[in-house]
Amino acid sequence: MSITVSSLPRGGKLLQLGDLRVQLASYPETIKDTLAEEVPRIIVLPQRLFDSDLGVSVSDVEFPIYYHYYLFARKVTLVCRAEQVRPILRTLSEAVFGPYRIDIENEYVMGSETPGFPDLKAECAFYRQVAAPSGRLRLRDLLDIVLFDESGLATVEGVEIQCLERDHYRFAYQGESIEVSHEPLSRAHATPRPARSFEPPPFGITVIGSGHGFDAETVTAGFVIWVNGKGILVDPPVHTTRWFHESGIDHRLVDDIILTHCHADHDSGTLQMILREGRMVLHTTPTVLKSFIAKYCSITGLAQRDFLRLFKYSPVGIDQPVNICGSEFRFKYRLHSVPTIGFEVFYRGKSFVYSSDTVYCENTIRRLHGEGILSASRLEDLLAFPWDHSLVLHETGIGPVHTPVSSLAALPEDVKRHLLVIHASSRMIPADSGLKLVPTGVENTIRIEVEDEPIDATLRLLELLAHIDMFRSLTVDKAVEFVRMVRCERYEPGQSILAEGMEGERFYMVLAGEVEVSRAGKTLARLGRYEYFGEISALFGTGRTADVTASSTAELASLSRDDFFYFMRGTHLPGLLRRLAENRVMGCWNLLEENALFSSLTSYQKTILLSTLSITERRSGDVLFAEGEAVEHYFLVELGDIRISKSSGKQYEVGRGALLGRVERNLEACQHLTTATCLTDCILYEIDASDWRRFLATNPGVYMSLVERMETSNTYSFVS
Repeated sequence: MSITVSSLPRGGKLLQLGDLRVQLASYPETIKDTLAEEVPRIIVLPQRLFDSDLGVSVSDVEFPIYYHYYLFARKVTLVCRAEQVRPILRTLSEAVFGPYRIDIENEYVMGSETPGFPDLKAECAFYRQVAAPSGRLRLRDLLDIVLFDESGLATVEGVEIQCLERDHYRFAYQGESIEVSHEPLSRAHATPRPARSFEPPPFGITVIGSGHGFDAETVTAGFVIWVNGKGILVDPPVHTTRWFHESGIDHRLVDDIILTHCHADHDSGTLQMILREGRMVLHTTPTVLKSFIAKYCSITGLAQRDFLRLFKYSPVGIDQPVNICGSEFRFKYRLHSVPTIGFEVFYRGKSFVYSSDTVYCENTIRRLHGEGILSASRLEDLLAFPWDHSLVLHETGIGPVHTPVSSLAALPEDVKRHLLVIHASSRMIPADSGLKLVPTGVENTIRIEVEDEPIDATLRLLELLAHIDMFRSLTVDKAVEFVRMVRCERYEPGQSILAEGMEGERFYMVLAGEVEVSRAGKTLARLGRYEYFGEISALFGTGRTADVTASSTAELASLSRDDFFYFMRGTHLPGLLRRLAENRVMGCWNLLEENALFSSLTSYQKTILLSTLSITERRSGDVLFAEGEAVEHYFLVELGDIRISKSSGKQYEVGRGALLGRVERNLEACQHLTTATCLTDCILYEIDASDWRRFLATNPGVYMSLVERMETSNTYSFVS
């Protein structure tokens, strides 16, 4: 026998020990990597349950558990640390059984008197019924947990697993052993962006994936609703941002997410999207939000208050109009094993309906009514599915959790003509059923024809102002002034916008598309929607410092130099832009690339950060901050060496690229835990504590990465 180790494409390691298979770390959808042979029953959890850099769980064991229990009536064994048991069980309980307490009366205008009002607790409990002495499913029926003991040893089915330092593990089995390390899944290298950017329809959907959680050949179901040029994500699959890039979709078109329910194939990509640049708006009911908080507070370790800071929450009511991006949504609770919402969307005289995960099967629904689980009005509500929309997007799967394909095949032909099936593979749809699987990808974007009403140009300019960080605090009269002054132009791929040395006559902002900034043929940056350039020349009246070319079809808004200065009068903008320009000239952009935290920032985020930095010099022996002092500034080292020391005697030396200063998880004022002393003359960039905390509050992914890096290194004082 020989022990073999392989890396799973979606993350984690797979060990083959004779007939046994063991998995180290469980990233979302890794079951799709192992389905072809045998899904491991033994899963070892790494030191941290959440990968902050990628924004995903590394302890996503939900689908392996479903697979082994429902198909083979056997358990999964988790090997973990004692402190990980509570968060894992909390997460699984929420996913498998739903919330412990459910109170949805306030989500309905008429409360429990609303026609169709469901008893969600009873509906969820129905799915827990099993032929067992207890009569109901429990977590102990699904999994066993084996803990590392005080020496770091765990034994399961004859395999000895020794937990070593720095997330390394020794696996020993039948006289052989091997050491394996948990290595976080690296970010995929960006592929070239298509030359022509995707232009969304006034109303329609682009389907990212049409599959289900056990289909290795398809992307899991999720889609974008396009309304008035803006996108609304529905249950985004993992790595949706990468999919956007590869598909030529500008992710800044999408500020809103709808979360229908908290099963891993629907929520694992939601938090990942939330942790990209900016703060997204999450639309769901308070009940579904409660489950989302419970699951991801548990595995991230964040307190509820800190978790809620990661996004803007917009609660939705049931059976009442909700405006999202100018369209009207109406939400309903569907019949599923956990609280789940579906919805109808209305826009300019057209509409579509999404079932979400549900069981539409008359026999099942009537049986539940007969058992007293569904009231008469709930029965009527579930059977009266609105098939009369311009487009119907309905799921299918294995009952009683999902809708049998036979139920959809039995629908009238006139309904099936505008029905598309999702959450399924093509193999599941009989050729003679008259059903069609929803097509995926931007090239198959479904355009729902609506009354022609071009997107308002003024609205686009106001969106631009709202997304450029330095303009967000401007008054309404300034916004009016901006709209009157600005000029909009369109450039085709490869077309020159500016040439190095040209006189700086205008300040440019990107409305759509992407531009390339280069010097002597070398690409310096790629700038996309809501980014800007030309401020250095416009401010100082100097020649252009680089060439700028449209790398895709690009729409730009610009201000003449005179209008630019007139627009900035009486605002904070001159000082901010001067600081930004000076930092760009000084090469601070390159310095950011040398810091592990800042190197992963987007150009949009780096530009915001540069506008907050001020250069300063300190002499050898100067103390930047002392242990116990209030944190008032943070420092980024440009040049020099600095000693970080504690009163206990522990110390480190850091240099160029290190970020100095402590951050609390709650982003509140705090004190330094160390002293920072200059060992040489130093050049530093200084950022005010309030500016830094504001940046972290509006960039939750950076915040999560920073907290994890500081806690992992146990320094709490620097990131290098």
